[in-house]
Amino acid sequence: MAVVFRNLQKQPCGKNSQLGLGMAGWLVVILLIGLAASQVFKLAPSYIDNYTIRSELKKLALAPGGVESLSLQEIRSSINNSFLVNGIRGDIPQALDVKKSDGRTIININYEKRIKMFYNIDAVMTFNNQLDSKFPNKCCDPIGE
Repeated sequence: MAVVFRNLQKQPCGKNSQLGLGMAGWLVVILLIGLAASQVFKLAPSYIDNYTIRSELKKLALAPGGVESLSLQEIRSSINNSFLVNGIRGDIPQALDVKKSDGRTIININYEKRIKMFYNIDAVMTFNNQLDSKFPNKCCDPIGE
């Protein structure tokens, strides 16, 4: 008794059948991956800078004696030194705003970054960082005044 196995799936056969991407398809895939990677490489430094800014604000929130014990000049100096050491790019140091009132210190670093993507298309990123000495555990997220 002979057992015959039949192929249950019909597969195309012949010269005109294709089982995958052709050369043009692979070129499109590679082009899309390259475009996405180039955009990530353009945007990532801005997010890394903002992460550094948030880390500096958290460090100030945990300072011995609290932020209230530091003068406005000491706060500005500490943050600007951190920007210098960490190579923070752009106009971020000008976005630093420090206020003392009613026994609390509020530090705001709110800024926008505009990155040219290609041709006349720009990416605009807005970063809002706030440290309120009254709520140091909520560091870096805007609380409002």
